[in-house]
Amino acid sequence: MEEKQLDLRGLVCADRAERIRAALAESGLESLPIVVDDDAKADHARDTAERLGWSAAVQRQEAEIHVILTRGKSGTPATCSAT
Repeated sequence: MEEKQLDLRGLVCADRAERIRAALAESGLESLPIVVDDDAKADHARDTAERLGWSAAVQRQEAEIHVILTRGKSGTPATCSAT
């Protein structure tokens, strides 16, 4: 299976979140590398993934920021509480 990667550079918040949700919903996907523009967008990608039950690690590779998402142990979405 070819590894999927999302390049989310230049996208607004809602578009990034929708693409992350759609990609993580794919059957059989265990990890997903994402490329973003800056630290704030990396934080948003991490937060979006964690709400869906995925873990995230942020890595800098030269001028790029990569967020590596990995399916959580349970594979089920985390519960969110309103504050």
